[in-house]
Amino acid sequence: AVLSLLPYVWFNARQFGFTGVTFSTGFHLTTKTMAFIERLPDEYADIREVLIRERDAQLTKRGGTHTGTQTIWSVREELQAITGKSRPEVASLMLRLNLKLIAQAPLEYLQEVARSFAVYWFPAVTPLAAMGSRVLRSTWILLHTVVVGFWWVQLLVVAGLFLYRRWIFSSRESAVPFVATGPQASAFWFAAVIVFYTMLVTCIVDIGEPRQRRPTDVFVVFASVVGIDVWRRTRQRVTTGAGIPAPAAPLAHRPQDTP
Repeated sequence: AVLSLLPYVWFNARQFGFTGVTFSTGFHLTTKTMAFIERLPDEYADIREVLIRERDAQLTKRGGTHTGTQTIWSVREELQAITGKSRPEVASLMLRLNLKLIAQAPLEYLQEVARSFAVYWFPAVTPLAAMGSRVLRSTWILLHTVVVGFWWVQLLVVAGLFLYRRWIFSSRESAVPFVATGPQASAFWFAAVIVFYTMLVTCIVDIGEPRQRRPTDVFVVFASVVGIDVWRRTRQRVTTGAGIPAPAAPLAHRPQDTP
């Protein structure tokens, strides 16, 4: 996959003067720093004032989101005009400025990331999906909550079982493992990696909204279905007693060591 992207990166470097898949990382990262954009140094006062003015306007805009996080998308042309730079060059400049801001206010940045992590898992019920029906909208929200809740329960159980086997028992065979085939385990973790990779990139670099999670919802459902079958197989094994370690004999009944 990396090798397949190299020609695209080379083309961008030759044609547009930047090395990468996209030049807009600096723009996306700005959605994480608008809450403390005032901390930009005075040498960037012209850029700072443009961003503050637009952010404050969006905070009070009737019918808006009242967050100001999307400020950058409304002022890119103005930033190009006052800096005399092309759009990729402005994006590179904003990337450097955002990294400066994050270094000055790491806790504020982490607060924005944590807020995105929470909002990211909210239901994304669009008017098209609800078709104007409150009942259908509530049904979608309930279904989303059940599926996502079950997904997180599975992950917590898998993580807990791993720690249980790794540190509480001396060997992997000492505890009851999940009864999963190789393809099942590979499919589950492949889906989990895609879901968490998308979440991390979206919430750390970009705004982190439910709409950005929706392309990975199919992997959440897929992994949950695989997990149901694994849990069913594991329950059958526990019920039959196969693979369960025998309890240790009481200390008083153990044979004494001979000198």
